[in-house]
Amino acid sequence: MSYEEREHAGRYYGVQFMYAVPESAWFVELSDVKSGTMIMTGVVPDEDLATEPTVRVHSPVEHSVPFEVMMWFMEKAAEEIARSRPAWSSYKVVRRVAR
Repeated sequence: MSYEEREHAGRYYGVQFMYAVPESAWFVELSDVKSGTMIMTGVVPDEDLATEPTVRVHSPVEHSVPFEVMMWFMEKAAEEIARSRPAWSSYKVVRRVAR
């Protein structure tokens, strides 16, 4: 299991990577570091390639995620997809440049 942390506007967010044996999938979890609240999980199945990667949103209450943090999380999920599912390696998060 590995972990990365990022600060944005005074708040800290963490991304954790782990393997869930019952689901035969890699989990990429975004959480609020201070509260420990899990915000969302990228689920990347690596055995059944017919099952596509998904994102699960966890929030019993409203939780705003800054756009830059969401992009960081999606980049990490895309990296995991490329690593564990080479046939899906075309999944990329594209940053658009403002005109």
